[in-house]
Amino acid sequence: MKNKGLAFILIGVLLFTCTACTVPDEVEAPTPTLSSLLMSLPTAVPPELAPGAAGDLALSFTYEFEKESIPLGLHRYGYMISCPAITSGVTGSDWISFIVSENEELLNIPVYLRFAGMSTDPLSGYQVFNLHPDQEIIAVVTFMGISEETVQIVSGSTDCDVIIRLDDVLNFNLVPGEPYKP
Repeated sequence: MKNKGLAFILIGVLLFTCTACTVPDEVEAPTPTLSSLLMSLPTAVPPELAPGAAGDLALSFTYEFEKESIPLGLHRYGYMISCPAITSGVTGSDWISFIVSENEELLNIPVYLRFAGMSTDPLSGYQVFNLHPDQEIIAVVTFMGISEETVQIVSGSTDCDVIIRLDDVLNFNLVPGEPYKP
């Protein structure tokens, strides 16, 4: 009987303590630490996904968003890639979340929505977590380690789709650029 009384007292203390708790109206994004900024995220589709297409070239697919085309609020994006000349099967990325807010700093350089995170450079650079509504935004997927022959096949193919999906609603097709040596 004493144990039941003690249990009721503990439950009462916990309930009283929790009613005094407050929940903030806004939840701030985590502040990046130096180690998280220096960590190496995958920034491109690696050559292992393209057996037999090995070479020394890179080929970027891009889509430039118009300014203010992504409204204020919480958003997420993900990629779907179907390009038989480069990848085997359909490849997708994880969903990456970000916030568009007028409180964010407007950078004077583009922010790239990459396969594995947002950055100020298409292949590396400072990792970005949130965006200003006027920010220049470019979706980019770069295939590394491909051959000149593969580039020619992709350039003349209608079977190569690189798509960014925004908020489970909008799809945008990325367009291949010129190949280059990274």
